[in-house]
Amino acid sequence: MELVFVGVGSAFTSSEYYHSNILARAGELTERKQLLIDCGSDARHSLRCEGITNENVGQKIDAVYISHIHMDHMGGLEWLGFCSFFNPEAERPKLYIAADLVAPLWNSLRCGMEWHQDRRLTLEDFFDVRPIQDWFAWGGAKFHLVRTYHIRRPDGSYVPSYGLFIEGPAKTALITTDTCVHEGLMSYYREARYIFHDCETGQHKSGVHAHYDDLKDLPHEIRQKMWLYHYYPNPEQKPAADGFADFVRRRDTFFI
Repeated sequence: MELVFVGVGSAFTSSEYYHSNILARAGELTERKQLLIDCGSDARHSLRCEGITNENVGQKIDAVYISHIHMDHMGGLEWLGFCSFFNPEAERPKLYIAADLVAPLWNSLRCGMEWHQDRRLTLEDFFDVRPIQDWFAWGGAKFHLVRTYHIRRPDGSYVPSYGLFIEGPAKTALITTDTCVHEGLMSYYREARYIFHDCETGQHKSGVHAHYDDLKDLPHEIRQKMWLYHYYPNPEQKPAADGFADFVRRRDTFFI
């Protein structure tokens, strides 16, 4: 299985980087299946670089996974849903999403998608919705939901957000999507062969992502297999000098 980073930037990024979305590819070239891991507002542009357009996205994207309800991770779903909905040759993409995010997702999309002429639509009209409790199987791999520590409520609880721990045919990988550094992730850090970690690189910490300076405090054996993405444009840091694998660049491909 291949993981292709179609974007590596933060929510406030440029077209040179695009939002941090990933294509998982499985199967032979003539029968290749593609799972889009998060579908941010930039998706229609970043996917065009991979030959996926308005006209063929319904045939090219077999499924999409949404980690949480932020626009750089789900803002492209209106585009994706309409492209397949209005294409009679396209099937509804499978939508893998944590069960507790299904209703919040539709609440975010319904203003623009709920009505077509005199018909009231639902999320299921656009996607083959597959609510997940713990894990799902796709393309010969097993994708485990990993609760992350992203946005905190006043009572100290966290708004639902889920990364992925992937048991691929050959290797394991952790994709954090969005999270702060947290002790609860350490077991996944240790088990994964690859760690793809969101990483703020700006001068000021937002408090809702892992910052580069926080990740530098992790043990060397963790940092050396950690690839950093979801960063600000033109980062000044030198990851290799600090014991990380490196920054992920757009269109980098990893085999798991």
